[in-house]
Amino acid sequence: YYTTDFDLNNHYEDGYLVFEKFEAEKVWSAVFFDAEQNYYYLKRFRFEESARLNTIIGESEGSRLVALSCERHPRFEILFVMRPGRQKWLWQMNLLLKNHLRPGEND
Repeated sequence: YYTTDFDLNNHYEDGYLVFEKFEAEKVWSAVFFDAEQNYYYLKRFRFEESARLNTIIGESEGSRLVALSCERHPRFEILFVMRPGRQKWLWQMNLLLKNHLRPGEND
């Protein structure tokens, strides 16, 4: 991510999900896969104003953003499935994030 001015002549590369006016106090929630740790994470954070390109998911090849929300109480549905060859089971979870960052708090 990065921030820019709102000049109508700005051009942006493909692949960005959100274009909107920057709000420093807006809290975001992200689900992402960290390829280096081979694990999924849920992160609550605020974007910081920055003209240089930044990432919230890590820079390891294979890391990827799964979901991004700016809802105050976002819901993420997570489905867990056992690997082939093991006892089969499914587990589904609807995760509601009720706690939010207060002004002045970091991650």
